[in-house]
Amino acid sequence: MATKLYLGILLALAVLGLWWNNQHQGGPRISNDSYQYLDAASNLANNACGCTRLAHFDEQVAAGQMPVPFTHFPLGYPLLIAGLSKTGLSLEMSAYFWSAASYILALWLLWSIALELGAKPLIAAGFSLLWIFHDASLAYGSIVGTEAPITALILWIALLIIRDSPHYRERPMLLMGIGIGGVAAYWIRYAGLFLIPVAAAYLVWVALRRPASRFSALASLAIMTVLMVVLQVRNIHYSGTWRGGFASGAGHSLREVIVDTLKVIPRLLFGDSTPIRLDPWFILLFICVLIAGWFAIRTLVTNKGSLNAPMPPAIIWLSLLCAVYIAGITLAALTSIAADLRRYYLPLYPLVLAVSSALVSRIEWPRRVASCALAVALVSVLSLQSHSVLAPAPTAPHVEMQQVLASEVQPGLTANQWLLSHTAPEEVIFSVHGQPLHYLLQRPVVSVINPNYTARKDDGPGYRKLMGAFQARYLIVFSSGKKIEAPEQTKNPFLSQLASSEAGTPNWLTVAARSPELIIFECGSCKPPSQLQ
Repeated sequence: MATKLYLGILLALAVLGLWWNNQHQGGPRISNDSYQYLDAASNLANNACGCTRLAHFDEQVAAGQMPVPFTHFPLGYPLLIAGLSKTGLSLEMSAYFWSAASYILALWLLWSIALELGAKPLIAAGFSLLWIFHDASLAYGSIVGTEAPITALILWIALLIIRDSPHYRERPMLLMGIGIGGVAAYWIRYAGLFLIPVAAAYLVWVALRRPASRFSALASLAIMTVLMVVLQVRNIHYSGTWRGGFASGAGHSLREVIVDTLKVIPRLLFGDSTPIRLDPWFILLFICVLIAGWFAIRTLVTNKGSLNAPMPPAIIWLSLLCAVYIAGITLAALTSIAADLRRYYLPLYPLVLAVSSALVSRIEWPRRVASCALAVALVSVLSLQSHSVLAPAPTAPHVEMQQVLASEVQPGLTANQWLLSHTAPEEVIFSVHGQPLHYLLQRPVVSVINPNYTARKDDGPGYRKLMGAFQARYLIVFSSGKKIEAPEQTKNPFLSQLASSEAGTPNWLTVAARSPELIIFECGSCKPPSQLQ
């Protein structure tokens, strides 16, 4: 009864947390990647086309025409958005539903895993609070993005592996769920690929050791393999690589990856905006960790190297799942443009919380000492996390863009109105900060990318060639020092010069319109043939 009460309270707090986050920071939250997901979902819903009219990454721009096959991200998430939008919800609210539902599902899965591993309900509830009030879990539970769904799928696979342990009765559907969960994670987010080897190894292990489960295990393995290959073949067909993207641009150095990985640890525990400094809450937390460590060592000594009760055999598979996933993320960071490792490691955080609650539950220490230490540690972490939870949300890119487009390029004529009146619905525009521009104008856009993440030529001749290939007349840059500071512009000498009022304009470009916030250049030789004089 107490267990159900704890879970009910936790789920209510999670719903309350989402509501508060929506009131405090707004929702659904939209980031740069969100615009691609929403556009792909729109095309799926309206045209049954797995494509986008927003070209940003190298393999997208290399297509040379619109629409562009949607391969840089997997197609699974846009399919979910498009499917739910058929009920009448907007694309944004459909995406919000999947993120919010995944956040709440992840909480239930964290709780279930903790109890399956032998955690005491009260301790499991305490560790669950760290997920409920985590700044990133709340943010990703409210965003148009894949972070929350893949987190739920990782926990789903972990829970099914635990429940399928040999001391449980034969349940074929658990094995089917493991395979489907693994390939679903891959279809939702490419990082899900790093879950498939462990899921496959577990299914093979079951097939070899449990004859009664052999058919279910092999059927699950076959489904997972076929659906994985289908996605990779589609990527090869449209982009030339099974990866679908991330094949251009420089990877990160080993030193950068190691440093970023080390930085992820405190950011995961305390949040992005919490300063790491000598603080009373840090001191209290450190003391609590020392106390818990002392009694953990005593427990190990007393029990001759083991805690109060052995962990279930499935803990080996969970450890392997985490290790392979981390190795895969590290490899991806070394060989591709993948960055912001916190986004990639966050899905493991609730699994770590669940395992940690089970380990702490096995420490033999006086009840009062344990209760006080755990309560103080929980309050300390939540207090430190509050710096990040209460931090103001960054302004959505399209909100900034909307303000810029509202500036007048002619008396009584805004940049937004000028662009809509001077371009046809299917005419391509080149633009810095092009992803939110596409979202607002609903015109095909080639969005300028940060030079660090591209292998193509980002100089004047390169832009002239690309604009000619797309038959794009207009190139938009932002006035230096104004509302939008885009690194893709400031790090590009050619675009920086265009944005500077003191720099000259190449002879193939002319200024078509200008406001205090932006400059619209026209390429006369890049017009579609029907518009050339």
